[in-house]
Amino acid sequence: MERRNSLWFALGLLLLAWLVPGCQTQTASQRVVVRTLERQFAADFLPANLGVLAVQNESGEEGVPLKDCRRLFQNALMNQGFSPLSEEFVDQQSGGGSLAPEQVRLDGAAVAALSVRRWQGDRAETHGILGMALYLVVYGEDGSRVGTLYLDRRQNLTPGQYSALTPRQRAQKILEDAMNDLVASMPGPPPL
Repeated sequence: MERRNSLWFALGLLLLAWLVPGCQTQTASQRVVVRTLERQFAADFLPANLGVLAVQNESGEEGVPLKDCRRLFQNALMNQGFSPLSEEFVDQQSGGGSLAPEQVRLDGAAVAALSVRRWQGDRAETHGILGMALYLVVYGEDGSRVGTLYLDRRQNLTPGQYSALTPRQRAQKILEDAMNDLVASMPGPPPL
């Protein structure tokens, strides 16, 4: 009889933890799933100077923070030893986006064209969950394609991150982690 009561008590606690949303948040741990769907680079190193074009939204979803993606991608590049060119210069040289990426010439620099292919960001601020697919093409100084990278990623924040960050910071943190993963999957710049 005592064993049966213990079993019912344990089941009751599990049911209570499942029903109370706060318990779900406290027991969840950070989960990051990154799938590299394509990674092809012609060389072991990429030019240190990179011009990052405006990020394109190919997901069909609204609300993709394209400017944040570009800024955080540039930050991740700098953290890995690259030297991203200024956005104003790149935008001017690319004709404000009127030129195809392979037509953009930046003296002494490669061109990085990043697009968001899948976006599931409706729960980034409220639940700390973001799913996205990023497609990157890098063009050499002559406009030839020197590499492609296609990353599919989903992340849940840890309970500590979730509770410590504001809704806007949650979305930024996950997006920053995604850009760091993207750059970490690329060849680095040549050694000095």
